[in-house]
Amino acid sequence: MARNIMIITRTPMRISYVGGGSDFEDHFKHSFGSVIGTTINQYIYVFSNDLSEVSPERIRFTYRQTESVDEILSIKHPVLRTVLEELEWESRINLGTFSELPSGVGLGGSSAFTVGLSHLLLHLKGMAVDPETIAKFSVRVERDLLGESGGWQDQYHSAYGGFRNYRFNSEGVQVSERLLTEESIQLLNKQQLLVWVGESRNSSTHAQFTQTQARRGVSEQISRNAQLSESLFTKLKMETSPKGQFELLANGVNEAWELKQEFTSEVSEQVKEIIDIGFENGASAAKLCGAGGSGFILILFEEQNLQSLRTAYHNHKIIFPKITSTGSQIIFSESHEN
Repeated sequence: MARNIMIITRTPMRISYVGGGSDFEDHFKHSFGSVIGTTINQYIYVFSNDLSEVSPERIRFTYRQTESVDEILSIKHPVLRTVLEELEWESRINLGTFSELPSGVGLGGSSAFTVGLSHLLLHLKGMAVDPETIAKFSVRVERDLLGESGGWQDQYHSAYGGFRNYRFNSEGVQVSERLLTEESIQLLNKQQLLVWVGESRNSSTHAQFTQTQARRGVSEQISRNAQLSESLFTKLKMETSPKGQFELLANGVNEAWELKQEFTSEVSEQVKEIIDIGFENGASAAKLCGAGGSGFILILFEEQNLQSLRTAYHNHKIIFPKITSTGSQIIFSESHEN
């Protein structure tokens, strides 16, 4: 009898607080990059199953559409095609994916998909699936093989998980231990929210703008953002109280947002209005998540200001993200004989 294997990976999206833009290789190969962020309980799922012997195709992939093909080169989805080519995939396979949020919301979903897919297929090939291997492989797929604009932080966030600092330079990536105490995580879970701007966007378009700035050499603004992240990293390690860590983070987010507007594409009036409303109603910090354009706006706030913010944003969709401690995981694996 043939053996049938069903596997599901669950890979978290992320919030980037400070340092975004400095994780672009065109920047950090000349200097260094540093980002602070966390994974959250919004996930990308990828599943695989063996195709039935009666199925006419060799590869099936279900996402917003279904592709059924015999050859890898016939696959339209660029990431899947590239990963299968890189792994010299030979066996029949049935793959699919779904997400808890729409694409293009500024929370690293596209890279989370690449990480989750890579994790699953590396596992099926019997290869290493530690976070470093998965992150490096995913960066290679997106940045080198596909040539997509963007940084490296999303792949590392999704592979490692947790609230961490990532430092990038020409020699590699340094991953910190988790930065916040459990009490600080519990506090932050109660004192951050995401406001939906109302439309998703293609992050690569905005990433190209940032990459152009980075290619000009060591951009002063991007370098200052990396230095801000390094400084915040040091302060967070020294501060032990949840309130103190929250205040440091809020100050860092505000400063980073001011810097980021100097090297990203123009921020829409709608985004500016939502951020202004937040500060008028007790927000401690606010920033647009992701490469720019649209998606989610992060609001940090003191707990006593929550109701005021809820009222102010009554016409907007809001989610309350929770920090996760783990990156991409295999959450289901079952093998049985047909």
